[in-house]
Amino acid sequence: MKFSCDLVLLDLGNVLVKFDHAIIARKLSKLSRVPIFSIVPKFIQSGLGEQFDLGKITAEKFVARVICDLRLKISAEEFVSAWNEIFTENPGMDALVEKLAARYPVYVISDTNSFHFEYVQKHFPVLRHVKEFILSYKMGVRKPHPKIFEEAVRRAGTSAAKTLFADDRREIIDAASRMGFHAFQFTDTDSFKKHLFETGLLE
Repeated sequence: MKFSCDLVLLDLGNVLVKFDHAIIARKLSKLSRVPIFSIVPKFIQSGLGEQFDLGKITAEKFVARVICDLRLKISAEEFVSAWNEIFTENPGMDALVEKLAARYPVYVISDTNSFHFEYVQKHFPVLRHVKEFILSYKMGVRKPHPKIFEEAVRRAGTSAAKTLFADDRREIIDAASRMGFHAFQFTDTDSFKKHLFETGLLE
């Protein structure tokens, strides 16, 4: 089904680039001797990671808290390096987003923190095609809060009905659909490319 598009709105993690929290969990388990199954609940799911993603605690406090809680014998710089090395390239997305950006403004909407965003922006060329970034740690809310979506369409001067939104999480896609976005659940580059041709966004 073809539709009139003014804006392409993409998630960052597991869409533009891949990430895996298990990587940092394994590293911190080795460094702290805390069992790997305890690492994720201890700070990723404890609310501490969420506070950092929402910009409610500083980067310095986040690092100090994790180092203290896990009794890590590493410097803040060593922790940040390990924390950031969860990302890998999503093959084919650079070329695909380049094609999209030649026809539409491409924005990113992401639940992320300052460390991860700055790292990905520096190391992954796919982000050079992105015109605007709407980020949870700057907005103070995470998806699917309407505020973060409303900011995207406000900056683009368009509406949800004329926006393609792609995210890997089903609950986010369902929420965006209820807000009127043309929402697509991203699973892999090939299926996303197929959808873009089917909707007439690419030819």
